[in-house]
Amino acid sequence: MELPLFIRDQQVGTVRAEMETGETLFTVAAPRLTQGLWRITLQGTEGEVLLGVTETGTLHRRLSRQLLSRAGQLRTARAEKGGGGWHAPGQGEIPGRLALPTGALCCRRGRGYLLALPWEEGRPFPMAELFCLARLRRMEGRNWAVFTINEAGEPVWTEEI
Repeated sequence: MELPLFIRDQQVGTVRAEMETGETLFTVAAPRLTQGLWRITLQGTEGEVLLGVTETGTLHRRLSRQLLSRAGQLRTARAEKGGGGWHAPGQGEIPGRLALPTGALCCRRGRGYLLALPWEEGRPFPMAELFCLARLRRMEGRNWAVFTINEAGEPVWTEEI
């Protein structure tokens, strides 16, 4: 299946969806989305699901059938400029007891947060004890370990927040 990718009313690319056992592989092809960060969401009959953030106009992501079910039948995809509101976390903004390293970024998602920590290959991984919960992304020319944090301030595996 192929979905059109829009910015407002203008189609800027496509999102190809390949169904696999229990998952769907999504591939974004939008070569015009190269200046800055772009947040890509899948739009369905029941709502939307975050696919991810790109700075190159390409993105490959696997989503579970359970996560996709929140959107209903998929119709289109949308691109939104700006990377979805990333900013330095304020004092006490993220609840819980996480010790945030210098350079951390966060953004609100649903009832929780996404937390991005800078990392470099060959250096210790940030919050190494939570390595298995991280999604690795490249944003604004840097590598980031991105964690999903629920409303209680606990790192969780899924983006269902």
